[in-house]
Amino acid sequence: MPFQAALVGLHNVTNILLASAVAVECGLSLAEIAARVATLEPSEHRLNIRKLETGALIIDDAYSANPVGALSALEVLKLHQVGRRIVITPGMVELGPLQDEENERLGTHIAAVASDIILVGIEQTRPLQRGIAAAGFDPSHLQVVDTFEAARQWFQAQVGRNDAVLFLNDLPDTYL
Repeated sequence: MPFQAALVGLHNVTNILLASAVAVECGLSLAEIAARVATLEPSEHRLNIRKLETGALIIDDAYSANPVGALSALEVLKLHQVGRRIVITPGMVELGPLQDEENERLGTHIAAVASDIILVGIEQTRPLQRGIAAAGFDPSHLQVVDTFEAARQWFQAQVGRNDAVLFLNDLPDTYL
C-alpha cells in the first residue's frame, strides 16, 4: 500500500515509518494509516515547499536552525536539478561553545550543495564564510548582506523562474 504525505526530508520518512509501526501494533490497518499519513502537513516554516507565480521554488526552513535539521534541509535542496540552488541564511545561534565550529561545518555543506549563497549578518556569518571559503566555493556567487531586508531585495531582483531557494533560519536582526 503506497503512503503519500506533503512532507519532505528523510527524517520525516523515518518518523512516518516509526509511527506506522506503532499504529499497526495498536490495531490500525495499513489503509487507515495511509489515509492519515496523507493528511500530514509540515509545521509552519519547517521544510515547507511552495512554488511562486514566477516559477521559483521556495523551501522555507526559517524556523529550524540546528545542525541535523540544516543538513536535512540541504539534502532537500540538493534534489532540485533545474536552475540555481540558492541558500539564504544567517547561520545557527544558541549552540553554546559549538556555535562557531558548527557554523563553519555548515558553510562547507552549503558550498557543496548551493550554486549561490546569501549570508545575512556580516559578523554573525564569519564562521560560515570560513567554511564556504575552505570548500573552494566561487566567491562571485557569495553575497554577505547586513539585514534580512537586503536579502529580500536581492531575492526579488535575482531569483529566476527555475531557481530553488532555501531559507535556512531567520534570526531577528537583533542577533546580527
